[in-house]
Amino acid sequence: MSESECHKILGIRVNNSLSWSDHITGGLIQQVNRRTGSLKRISYHVDSKHLPQIAAAIVGSIVRYGVAIYGAVRLSEDDPTSTHHKNLQIALNNAMRVASGRRRSERVPISELCRVTGIQSVNRMSAEEKLRLVWQTLNNDNSPLKDVFQKSARTNMKSRAAAREDLVSDARSELSRRNVAHQAVVLWNHADPSLRWTSAKLSAKQKMRSTADKLPL
Repeated sequence: MSESECHKILGIRVNNSLSWSDHITGGLIQQVNRRTGSLKRISYHVDSKHLPQIAAAIVGSIVRYGVAIYGAVRLSEDDPTSTHHKNLQIALNNAMRVASGRRRSERVPISELCRVTGIQSVNRMSAEEKLRLVWQTLNNDNSPLKDVFQKSARTNMKSRAAAREDLVSDARSELSRRNVAHQAVVLWNHADPSLRWTSAKLSAKQKMRSTADKLPL
């Protein structure tokens, strides 16, 4: 049996190089563009005040689906952005422009497009969904990811990380540091420490959104 270079699992394309280029540039951006075209056609027939909600439903939702897995996270402006993530953000920006009635020539900042439409940037979507993944795992004893997100077993250590009950990652190689588990651990440890002691779902969601909103667009 020959090896397949790319395989689709639950709507997400996974390739044999362990990158997400096939998923993002091989299908997702095209879906965003097609739905943005549909949104533009819809815009001629509905009240403009409804367009942001429609855009979130038909465009934002497909970007958010699986973004905890395929999306990288930039914690600072100095962190690099991959070409395919940049292109996905550009496609999402086009949808937000249609939803807000803005033209590219107006050069409206992404922050303003996000504010008007209520749609997060790809980076912030990815961050929020990763935090949600960790929080749900830690608050569900039956989670299949329980062994993935763990606190340090070294109880004799007196450190700030131990006091904060930070999670640990066993990623050692550059490739393993790009996987979702390692990125989620780094992000969780970066987030507001009060989140890890929050068991109420609504309060946790608010803290996750607050943490994501402080990250670069």
